[in-house]
Amino acid sequence: MHGLTNMSLKSNISLSFVLQVVNIIIGFVTSIFIARLLGAEGRGNYVLVTTSSLFLMQALSFGIESSITYFVSSKQVHLRKLISTVFMCFLIICFFVATAVWIFSVYPSLKMVPADQTMYYVILFLLSVLYIANSFFSSLLNGIKEFKKVMFLTFLIQFLTFVAAAMFFFVWRQFVDAKIFLLSIVAINFLVLLVYLVYYKQLINILPANNPMNFTEFKRFLTYSSISFICSLLQFLNYKMDFWIINFYYGNANLGVYSLSSTLAQLVWVLPQAIAFIMFPMSGYMQKEELSQVTNRLCRISVFLVMVALPFACVIALLIPFLFGNEFSGSVLIFYFFLIGIVPYVLIKIIASVFAGTGRVIYNFYASLLGFLVALVLYFLLIPLWGLTGGAIASSVSYMSTALVGIHLYVKKYGVKLKDLLWIQSNDLIKLFSLFREQK
Repeated sequence: MHGLTNMSLKSNISLSFVLQVVNIIIGFVTSIFIARLLGAEGRGNYVLVTTSSLFLMQALSFGIESSITYFVSSKQVHLRKLISTVFMCFLIICFFVATAVWIFSVYPSLKMVPADQTMYYVILFLLSVLYIANSFFSSLLNGIKEFKKVMFLTFLIQFLTFVAAAMFFFVWRQFVDAKIFLLSIVAINFLVLLVYLVYYKQLINILPANNPMNFTEFKRFLTYSSISFICSLLQFLNYKMDFWIINFYYGNANLGVYSLSSTLAQLVWVLPQAIAFIMFPMSGYMQKEELSQVTNRLCRISVFLVMVALPFACVIALLIPFLFGNEFSGSVLIFYFFLIGIVPYVLIKIIASVFAGTGRVIYNFYASLLGFLVALVLYFLLIPLWGLTGGAIASSVSYMSTALVGIHLYVKKYGVKLKDLLWIQSNDLIKLFSLFREQK
């Protein structure tokens, strides 16, 4: 069993990393097309709607996606009961999404969409529901360890977005605005939902029935999801709250410039995100000592690769005005400020997935809460004072605060030293190379 788990971990991490790198390349080119296609203001409109959709997903799904993966992988409840319960929860969540969108339309001063136009609210509702549905299905497939199918669909979204952006840019450029492009994103996510349904039919094929979890099971389910929900929501606000504040003070065009810097800087997270994706459901199968050894090695490898990639990222950032247009020349300096906080955050991406996979989500809550509080204070203090640069500085300080708490809790819990997470060892590189040879 140990050998099979180890081989599965290596195989899935290597494949996830390769696909993440491909996604990064495709996503980078796509972002160029979108910036050239929509301009700074149009990109700001696009980012505002997608951010608001993701916010509704985070705020109204109540962390159920995390509970799905955890309870399925740990087999703490019968699968039919879980699916029946999740289906009922999904219907209730859709009602709450519709109510929230209606409230936003009644109070357009909240600025959850770029303008008080009916189509933007329709898109907001459709995207939010599709994001929630797809996240539930991906969590379910992760729980039964069908990682490759989830990776494929993640890649499919990125690839189809690239195709849509390229087609609009080269063929229908004069007919496209933010609303049209957002509708294409709705269509892409709907197509992916259909593929998820096909996979579900093939792998599980359980229809929701009148046999949901009993009160005790549902209480445990909600207890786990509630802590995960708070952590995810705090982290989301930590990442995205600045977008709404920037838009409020400086408008959509400046949001387009600012969001580009943030998005490009977060590409540094490609490897830890690939690892965290696999480590979350796999952590529960490892003994404490083995888990700490694997986690330490993966953290060291991640830090090493990020430090190698960092100089290249700094040089590429200088090309932003050439690649994305002169409208985005202000993104360069902001990008560098974002990097200051994003690099230390590499470690917490992996550590947080281990905490979640072993049922210690309360640790993630402590780290997320501090990061959110720091962000809340500094965003409202520095953005009005220093503009876009102030937002990037506030974000970096918030990321570092979260990382420090998470690392401290991990070091204390597993009895390791900080150097065990940072300094690359010769056998780590051997493990890294062997990982990709095995994948081939």
